[in-house]
Amino acid sequence: MITRTLERSLLCDSLDDVFVATDDDRIKDEVVKYGGKVLMTPVSLNSGTDRVLAAASQLQCDSDDILVNIQGDEPFINPVHVDSLVQSMIEDANCNMSTIAVEEPVPLVNDTNTVKVVCLPNRNALYFSRSLIPYPRFGDNPMYLRHIGLYSFRYRFLKIFAALTPSSLEAIEGLEQLRVIEAGYSIRVVQVQGPVQPGKLLFT
Repeated sequence: MITRTLERSLLCDSLDDVFVATDDDRIKDEVVKYGGKVLMTPVSLNSGTDRVLAAASQLQCDSDDILVNIQGDEPFINPVHVDSLVQSMIEDANCNMSTIAVEEPVPLVNDTNTVKVVCLPNRNALYFSRSLIPYPRFGDNPMYLRHIGLYSFRYRFLKIFAALTPSSLEAIEGLEQLRVIEAGYSIRVVQVQGPVQPGKLLFT
């Protein structure tokens, strides 16, 4: 699965280089055998964001460099989606973090394992939740956006994010991205066309 995800990731036009960040020698051996690049990270890290920072810290990153974090169990990752994510940050120098979402029908978004997101008019995330948001109290048929766990960061903001204290809403929902919103920072949401599966590989 790792090498298949790596293979798909190498098809992304927007990426200058691709690394697998891991703490497991078995994964390292498979990636090296495939011909990929590996950055070893500590076993003690608490989250994927911490792993991306640990890996990126081994590279000579500039503060404006864009890093994309994809989970290693994404063998069907769409390179176009990654490119759209990166492009959204290239077009806006003030955008420090972005993610993707796809429109979904009601039966799927009712699943609490499916994370939903609602956005402001400027395409920044207002809130992420496992609950149905927005709730159609008066029988309306709103557009539901399913959040996909694929993120891009500017290196300068990745360091800020990793240093933030876990937040109350993050603990309640079990969603790390809420830490960013509670701290007063913005997350740009790029809407893409499905099908997409939730998106830890590191891309620079």
